[in-house]
Amino acid sequence: MHTDSECNKCGAHLEWKAEFNDISSPRYIALHCGLDYLITIDTVKVKMVKVHHRTKNKRI
Repeated sequence: MHTDSECNKCGAHLEWKAEFNDISSPRYIALHCGLDYLITIDTVKVKMVKVHHRTKNKRI
């Protein structure tokens, strides 16, 4: 049985490379045994989780 992270021909673990040409729909590509594999993230949601307040550096 093969998982989504294994080559369909030989069963080797796939190494994914990120492609961020369109930041709202990133893709991950793997190549193995002459086959191309593609994962596409359909939607990306950005959520602010914490506000960081910058402090000014004081010279002594």
